[in-house]
This record gives sequence, C-alpha cells and structure tokens, in this order.
Amino acid sequence: MEKHREGTFFPGWLLLAILLAATFLRCAALGLMEDMLHHDEAYEGVDALSLLQHPRLTPFFPGNYGRESGWCYALTLFLAIFGARSFALRLAAAVTSVLTLAASYALGKEILGRRGAALSAAALSVLYWHVHLSHLALRALLFPLVGALAFAALLRAHRTNRFRWWIAGGVATGLMGYT
Repeated sequence: MEKHREGTFFPGWLLLAILLAATFLRCAALGLMEDMLHHDEAYEGVDALSLLQHPRLTPFFPGNYGRESGWCYALTLFLAIFGARSFALRLAAAVTSVLTLAASYALGKEILGRRGAALSAAALSVLYWHVHLSHLALRALLFPLVGALAFAALLRAHRTNRFRWWIAGGVATGLMGYT
C-alpha cells in the first residue's frame, strides 16, 4: 500500500466530505424545529434584536441572570438576514458548529498533522453532544469555536514565531472572555 504524504489529495477531500456530512447532520431538521424555542434561546434572540434596533457595544447583558455578549453579536447577522424567527437562531448555531469543526481541524493540524486533524474533525462531526447542541441556539456553542481558533493561532505563533499569528492568538484569546 502506498503511503500518502502530508498535503496530498487525500486530506483536503476528506475534510470537505467531513464538513459536508456535518452540515447535513446539523441542518437536516431545522425546518421541523421552527415552532420550538427554549427560553434561553429566546432571551438570546431578544437581546440580539435589541442590538439591531439600538446598536451599541456592551460586554454584558443583564437579562436572564446575566451573560456575556459575544453570542448576541453573532446572532445579529442571522436575524438581520432571516428576520426574527427561530430558524435564524438555529441556523446561526448550525453555522457556528460547522465552523467549530473547521477550527478544530486547524488546531488538530498544529498538534497532530493533517491526518490526525481530519480524524479528530470527523469524530467531532458525528459526536452526539455536538450534533445535538448545534440544533440549539445557545451561547455555549461559541466558546469551542473561539477557543480552538485561539489555541491554533497560539500554537502556530509558537511554531513560526510570526507576529501576525501572535496578534491573532491574542485577539482570539481576548474574545474568549465574551463567549
């Protein structure tokens, strides 16, 4: 059996297949969930709508026992495009979840190489908790995305000692406080 080199045809196509399968798993039932909304999701949606109506910078929202503002800012784009519907909130969760897979691939590539990164992204793409939570518009989805980006950038900065990766790692690490 011929050994594949790093960076060959195999890992790129595997990553694309993983992301497509993960997107299908996360978006397949979004239409069926249109009439269902948890009160935490509704609070996030109301706060995001308030940002659309009265744009402002705030690190914290006091409603619903208080929470950081990063997820509300992420929701505003989807609410602006799709309107004040639960579908917009759930689509934001699904997109965030798929982006988390891509970020986990980037982190895995820094630690394990391309093949190990593809396998870790494949495992995360079908894990029940990640698929299930990607159907709910809860703010906890943003932390793994930003965390994986922060650690990947910091590891790349350490490996290459390039200033731009140190800046990206610092910005992403700082954003983690808002997730």
